[in-house]
Parts: sequence; structure tokens; C-alpha cells
Amino acid sequence: MDTLFRSKYNRYSIVLKSGEEEVIDTVNGKRTRNIPSVVVKFENGMFDAKRDGANLPYDTEELVKELKNQPTHGQDFWHVQEPLTAQKLVNKGIRDLRDDGELDEVESPSKIMKAIELEKAKEEPRKTALDILIKKAQEMGIEYVEADNED
Repeated sequence: MDTLFRSKYNRYSIVLKSGEEEVIDTVNGKRTRNIPSVVVKFENGMFDAKRDGANLPYDTEELVKELKNQPTHGQDFWHVQEPLTAQKLVNKGIRDLRDDGELDEVESPSKIMKAIELEKAKEEPRKTALDILIKKAQEMGIEYVEADNED
């Protein structure tokens, strides 16, 4: 999952949740407790949800979704998405390959076939990764047949 956001402003900030005071009834009366704001701060026009958002009360995927739903997304800041290449598919972990949704967006059969060949060319190809890529190829209507190795 791409987690990088860019802004046209070097020090852009987004308030995801305003701070508030909470009044708590205690045995001795009432007490207030401050709940801090949740703020995303861009440094040099960049914010990486995975790296910079580690101390925010969101996991990375939730934070990316929250930022993309902000009204200023697309105007003051935007989500930077690198093109998904065959090599990037092969570099993904099994969980990401299966669950992050990027594989579902691949429309190029040649990219899937290239990824299969790159995975097979590894010193230690991952069978699970190959199975996922082959299944995607089959969903695209490509009949992938494992070549017999005759020596």
C-alpha cells in the first residue's frame, strides 16, 4: 500500500479530530480531562502515513483512508501512488499481495505474466506468491500451464 502524501505547502497540517475537554464526575466533585487533538503534520510538503503516523491512534490503512476522505484531498494535498510494476508485485509480502487490493487493480495480463516469471526466477521462489499470481492470471482469462522441465 502506498502511504506517501504530498502537499503544495511545506508545513501543512490537518486536524483529524479536534481536542476536547471531558468532564468526569468524581466522589469529590467534577474534574476535567483534556483529550488532545489528532493532527497530521506535513514536513517539507510530505507525510508518510506508515512512518509519520505511527504515533497517531489509527493503523496505517485507516489513516490513509481518513486522509483520502478529507475535503482538501486533491486540492491542498494528494496521495502519491507509484505505478504498480511487475517487480513491485514480486517484492510484496504474501499478506500484502493477498490483502492490500493492489493486485485487484492490475489490468495488464503481461504485467501478471512478468511477475510470475520474476518470482520463478528468484533463488527461492515463494509457492504461495506464485499461486496468488497464477490465480490472478487465470481470473484474467490467461491459461497458465507450468512447463515441464525435461533435462
